[in-house]
Amino acid sequence: MGFIYPKTPSLSNKTLVIPIVSVANVSQLAVDLLIASLDLTREAIVDPTFFIPATSSSADGIVTPLELYSSSTSPIAVFQQRSPVLKAQKQNFIASLLTFLKEARPAAILFLTGMDMSQRADSEMLLDKNALQVPTFIPWDSPIPGAGLTNKILSSIADATEKWPIPTAALLHFVLEGDNTEDARLFASIVDKVLNLGIDEWKMPESWLKDGSGLFGGPVDQSLYG
Repeated sequence: MGFIYPKTPSLSNKTLVIPIVSVANVSQLAVDLLIASLDLTREAIVDPTFFIPATSSSADGIVTPLELYSSSTSPIAVFQQRSPVLKAQKQNFIASLLTFLKEARPAAILFLTGMDMSQRADSEMLLDKNALQVPTFIPWDSPIPGAGLTNKILSSIADATEKWPIPTAALLHFVLEGDNTEDARLFASIVDKVLNLGIDEWKMPESWLKDGSGLFGGPVDQSLYG
Protein backbone atom coordinates (compact mmCIF):
# COMPACT_ATOMS: atom_id res chain seq x y z
CA MET A 1 0.00 0.00 0.00
CA GLY A 2 1.00 3.63 -0.38
CA PHE A 3 1.62 6.00 2.52
CA ILE A 4 -2.11 6.53 3.08
CA TYR A 5 -5.12 4.29 2.35
CA PRO A 6 -7.60 4.24 0.68
CA LYS A 7 -6.85 7.69 -0.72
CA THR A 8 -5.78 11.16 0.33
CA PRO A 9 -8.84 13.19 1.32
CA SER A 10 -9.09 16.81 0.25
CA LEU A 11 -7.13 18.95 2.71
CA SER A 12 -6.66 22.11 0.65
CA ASN A 13 -9.00 24.19 2.84
CA LYS A 14 -8.10 22.62 6.18
CA THR A 15 -5.40 23.02 8.80
CA LEU A 16 -3.79 19.65 9.47
CA VAL A 17 -2.99 18.98 13.14
CA ILE A 18 -0.25 16.41 13.71
CA PRO A 19 0.52 15.14 17.24
CA ILE A 20 4.02 13.77 17.74
CA VAL A 21 4.57 10.89 20.17
CA SER A 22 6.33 12.56 23.08
CA VAL A 23 6.48 12.81 26.87
CA ALA A 24 3.20 11.92 28.63
CA ASN A 25 1.45 11.43 25.25
CA VAL A 26 -0.08 14.85 25.89
CA SER A 27 -0.38 15.65 22.19
CA GLN A 28 -2.31 12.41 21.51
CA LEU A 29 -4.63 13.11 24.46
CA ALA A 30 -5.28 16.64 23.16
CA VAL A 31 -6.15 15.22 19.74
CA ASP A 32 -8.53 12.74 21.43
CA LEU A 33 -10.42 15.77 22.74
CA LEU A 34 -10.44 17.48 19.34
CA ILE A 35 -11.77 14.36 17.61
CA ALA A 36 -14.55 13.87 20.17
CA SER A 37 -15.56 17.52 20.47
CA LEU A 38 -15.62 18.21 16.72
CA ASP A 39 -17.24 14.84 15.88
CA LEU A 40 -14.45 13.91 13.50
CA THR A 41 -14.49 10.48 11.85
CA ARG A 42 -11.74 8.32 10.44
CA GLU A 43 -11.12 8.95 6.75
CA ALA A 44 -7.86 7.12 6.07
CA ILE A 45 -5.08 5.07 7.64
CA VAL A 46 -1.32 5.35 7.22
CA ASP A 47 0.84 2.40 6.22
CA PRO A 48 1.30 0.55 9.56
CA THR A 49 4.68 -0.97 8.63
CA PHE A 50 6.39 2.24 9.85
CA PHE A 51 5.27 1.64 13.45
CA ILE A 52 5.58 -0.71 16.38
CA PRO A 53 2.63 -3.07 15.76
CA ALA A 54 -0.47 -2.04 17.71
CA THR A 55 -4.19 -2.48 17.20
CA SER A 56 -7.41 -2.33 19.15
CA SER A 57 -11.15 -1.97 18.67
CA SER A 58 -13.24 1.20 18.66
CA ALA A 59 -16.56 2.55 17.41
CA ASP A 60 -14.86 2.90 14.00
CA GLY A 61 -13.80 -0.75 13.96
CA ILE A 62 -10.18 -1.85 14.21
CA VAL A 63 -7.78 1.02 14.93
CA THR A 64 -4.24 1.16 13.56
CA PRO A 65 -1.08 3.04 14.60
CA LEU A 66 -1.70 6.25 12.61
CA GLU A 67 -5.03 7.43 11.22
CA LEU A 68 -6.47 10.57 9.64
CA TYR A 69 -9.69 12.09 11.02
CA SER A 70 -11.82 14.88 9.61
CA SER A 71 -15.34 15.87 8.58
CA SER A 72 -16.87 17.88 5.75
CA THR A 73 -17.80 20.72 8.14
CA SER A 74 -14.60 20.90 10.20
CA PRO A 75 -11.91 23.49 9.43
CA ILE A 76 -9.27 21.02 10.58
CA ALA A 77 -8.14 17.47 9.92
CA VAL A 78 -6.05 15.58 12.46
CA PHE A 79 -3.72 12.65 12.54
CA GLN A 80 -3.96 10.41 15.59
CA GLN A 81 -0.89 8.30 16.35
CA ARG A 82 -1.16 5.41 18.78
CA SER A 83 2.23 3.74 18.40
CA PRO A 84 5.81 5.05 18.01
CA VAL A 85 7.74 4.82 14.77
CA LEU A 86 10.17 1.89 14.59
CA LYS A 87 13.78 2.99 15.08
CA ALA A 88 14.82 1.56 11.72
CA GLN A 89 11.95 3.35 9.98
CA LYS A 90 12.36 6.88 11.37
CA GLN A 91 14.02 8.45 8.34
CA ASN A 92 11.76 6.59 5.90
CA PHE A 93 8.69 7.71 7.83
CA ILE A 94 9.75 11.37 7.95
CA ALA A 95 10.55 11.39 4.22
CA SER A 96 7.21 9.74 3.38
CA LEU A 97 5.29 12.08 5.70
CA LEU A 98 6.82 15.20 4.15
CA THR A 99 6.16 13.89 0.64
CA PHE A 100 2.54 13.24 1.58
CA LEU A 101 2.18 16.73 3.05
CA LYS A 102 3.56 18.40 -0.08
CA GLU A 103 1.19 16.38 -2.26
CA ALA A 104 -1.89 16.85 -0.02
CA ARG A 105 -1.18 20.60 0.40
CA PRO A 106 -3.28 21.40 3.50
CA ALA A 107 -3.88 25.11 4.07
CA ALA A 108 -1.53 24.95 7.08
CA ILE A 109 0.13 22.43 9.40
CA LEU A 110 0.28 22.50 13.19
CA PHE A 111 2.51 20.02 15.03
CA LEU A 112 1.76 19.26 18.69
CA THR A 113 4.37 17.87 21.06
CA GLY A 114 5.15 17.52 24.74
CA MET A 115 8.41 18.60 26.41
CA ASP A 116 9.90 17.11 29.56
CA MET A 117 9.32 19.66 32.33
CA SER A 118 12.03 18.10 34.49
CA GLN A 119 14.67 19.08 31.91
CA ARG A 120 13.84 22.77 31.67
CA ALA A 121 16.80 25.13 31.40
CA ASP A 122 17.33 27.80 34.08
CA SER A 123 15.95 30.47 31.74
CA GLU A 124 12.72 28.46 31.39
CA MET A 125 12.05 27.91 35.08
CA LEU A 126 10.14 31.16 35.55
CA LEU A 127 8.04 30.76 32.40
CA ASP A 128 4.34 30.15 32.99
CA LYS A 129 3.85 26.72 31.42
CA ASN A 130 0.18 27.57 30.94
CA ALA A 131 0.89 30.78 29.00
CA LEU A 132 0.88 30.97 25.23
CA GLN A 133 3.96 32.96 24.36
CA VAL A 134 5.67 33.93 21.13
CA PRO A 135 9.30 32.84 21.59
CA THR A 136 12.40 34.37 20.09
CA PHE A 137 13.93 32.45 17.19
CA ILE A 138 15.06 28.97 18.22
CA PRO A 139 17.24 26.99 15.77
CA TRP A 140 15.61 23.73 14.67
CA ASP A 141 18.65 21.79 15.92
CA SER A 142 18.16 23.01 19.50
CA PRO A 143 17.45 20.09 21.86
CA ILE A 144 13.78 19.54 22.73
CA PRO A 145 13.81 17.04 25.62
CA GLY A 146 11.13 14.38 25.52
CA ALA A 147 9.76 15.57 22.18
CA GLY A 148 10.24 12.42 20.10
CA LEU A 149 10.70 13.06 16.38
CA THR A 150 9.92 16.79 16.63
CA ASN A 151 13.51 17.91 16.01
CA LYS A 152 14.02 15.54 13.09
CA ILE A 153 10.77 16.53 11.38
CA LEU A 154 11.23 20.28 11.79
CA SER A 155 14.90 20.06 10.79
CA SER A 156 13.94 18.11 7.66
CA ILE A 157 11.48 20.87 6.73
CA ALA A 158 14.04 23.61 7.41
CA ASP A 159 16.81 21.81 5.54
CA ALA A 160 14.75 20.95 2.44
CA THR A 161 16.50 21.84 -0.81
CA GLU A 162 13.35 23.55 -2.08
CA LYS A 163 11.26 26.09 -0.18
CA TRP A 164 8.66 24.47 2.05
CA PRO A 165 5.31 25.41 0.47
CA ILE A 166 2.95 25.14 3.47
CA PRO A 167 2.63 27.49 6.48
CA THR A 168 3.83 25.35 9.40
CA ALA A 169 4.09 25.83 13.15
CA ALA A 170 4.62 23.72 16.27
CA LEU A 171 3.10 24.05 19.73
CA LEU A 172 5.23 22.62 22.56
CA HIS A 173 3.87 21.99 26.04
CA PHE A 174 5.93 21.31 29.21
CA VAL A 175 4.54 18.28 31.06
CA LEU A 176 5.49 15.52 33.49
CA GLU A 177 4.35 11.89 33.28
CA GLY A 178 1.23 11.06 35.29
CA ASP A 179 -2.48 11.74 34.93
CA ASN A 180 -2.21 14.19 32.04
CA THR A 181 -5.89 14.65 31.25
CA GLU A 182 -5.88 18.24 32.53
CA ASP A 183 -2.69 18.97 30.58
CA ALA A 184 -4.46 17.61 27.51
CA ARG A 185 -7.49 19.86 28.09
CA LEU A 186 -5.20 22.87 28.40
CA PHE A 187 -3.28 21.89 25.27
CA ALA A 188 -6.50 21.33 23.30
CA SER A 189 -7.83 24.69 24.52
CA ILE A 190 -4.69 26.40 23.21
CA VAL A 191 -5.15 24.68 19.83
CA ASP A 192 -8.77 25.87 19.87
CA LYS A 193 -7.65 29.47 20.43
CA VAL A 194 -4.78 29.39 17.95
CA LEU A 195 -6.96 27.96 15.17
CA ASN A 196 -10.10 29.85 16.20
CA LEU A 197 -12.20 26.69 16.24
CA GLY A 198 -14.86 28.04 18.60
CA ILE A 199 -15.28 24.89 20.69
CA ASP A 200 -17.75 25.74 23.48
CA GLU A 201 -17.73 22.41 25.33
CA TRP A 202 -15.19 19.62 25.46
CA LYS A 203 -16.56 16.09 25.06
CA MET A 204 -14.84 13.26 26.91
CA PRO A 205 -13.47 10.73 24.41
CA GLU A 206 -14.98 7.25 24.69
CA SER A 207 -11.49 5.80 25.01
CA TRP A 208 -11.00 7.71 28.27
CA LEU A 209 -14.15 6.38 29.96
CA LYS A 210 -15.70 8.27 32.86
CA ASP A 211 -13.98 6.15 35.52
CA GLY A 212 -10.58 6.62 33.92
CA SER A 213 -10.14 2.91 33.21
CA GLY A 214 -9.73 3.61 29.51
CA LEU A 215 -6.50 5.47 30.24
CA PHE A 216 -5.13 3.67 33.28
CA GLY A 217 -6.83 0.25 33.29
CA GLY A 218 -9.30 -1.12 35.79
CA PRO A 219 -8.84 -1.32 39.57
CA VAL A 220 -6.21 -3.70 40.87
CA ASP A 221 -7.47 -6.96 42.39
CA GLN A 222 -6.53 -6.44 46.04
CA SER A 223 -6.47 -10.21 46.69
CA LEU A 224 -3.15 -10.23 44.85
CA TYR A 225 -1.60 -8.63 47.92
CA GLY A 226 -2.94 -11.12 50.47
